[in-house]
Amino acid sequence: MLDRAEDFLGRVTFVTGPEKHCGKTTFLNRALALVRAAGERPAFLSIGYDGETRDSLSAARKPAVPVAPGDVVISAERFLRDGRILPEILEILPGSSAFGRICAARAVRSGRIVLVGPEGNEGVTRALAFLRDEGAARTVLVDGAINRITQIAAWPGARFVYVLRADPASLEKAARQARRISLLTSLPAVPPDFGAREGAVLLEGPLTTATAGALPETARAVAVEDFTKVFLDDGELRSFRAGRDLLVRTPLECAGIVAVLRGVSRDAFLSRLDGQTEARIAFNPYEVSPEAAA
Repeated sequence: MLDRAEDFLGRVTFVTGPEKHCGKTTFLNRALALVRAAGERPAFLSIGYDGETRDSLSAARKPAVPVAPGDVVISAERFLRDGRILPEILEILPGSSAFGRICAARAVRSGRIVLVGPEGNEGVTRALAFLRDEGAARTVLVDGAINRITQIAAWPGARFVYVLRADPASLEKAARQARRISLLTSLPAVPPDFGAREGAVLLEGPLTTATAGALPETARAVAVEDFTKVFLDDGELRSFRAGRDLLVRTPLECAGIVAVLRGVSRDAFLSRLDGQTEARIAFNPYEVSPEAAA
């Protein structure tokens, strides 16, 4: 799972994660390499700021974002021109960033790039609309912002990969994150007759601890727009669903949960998951085995 070009070709895939340095950009690079090896030139962008040598806050080293000839990249114009890729500017996109106007460009030669994404979900939607509607690229990957999973809903039919990192100190937390994402993406879709059901509530805004507490006792089934509107932690979510059904009007597809383990065995991680979550797990699919490296 998530180790073949076919897992990404012809799709818009968001690479998301719960925190900084969880492996999103490394996974993005691996997915881009798979797509290129299949003979296709992808498009990619970021929600945020990626590709710099060191993190701007922590100074930790970060993976570079390599670009190949024919790739379509969306970033701030200044970074496109500084990346030595000889960019052919295809479009200046509406809006701007703290680093100047955002452009879509096709790379003429190899290089590396700092990715600066459009601001807000609307900006992401406009960028994706240009890429797909203008035929700039068939396969698009988006390096998602930290803990901003609402971005996935910016494009109908998009799917996402959830990358998390676990070490001995964060093992329980990572397992909870995996279980929560798996549960949310398995919520059933609203049936056509939902509004006519007794005790059914169509919630227009987000589902938070406050809105959950304000629901009438007669509410036996609650529907939200999509799972990104659910702002309950793992325990709160399970408690909420113990007394009522939770549904979504727009299901969003999870392509898999990538577990990056450091000092933790696979068995130790899997032992903390339910069967449904375990079936979604891909362990470091971008790793090179000792046998392959020999």
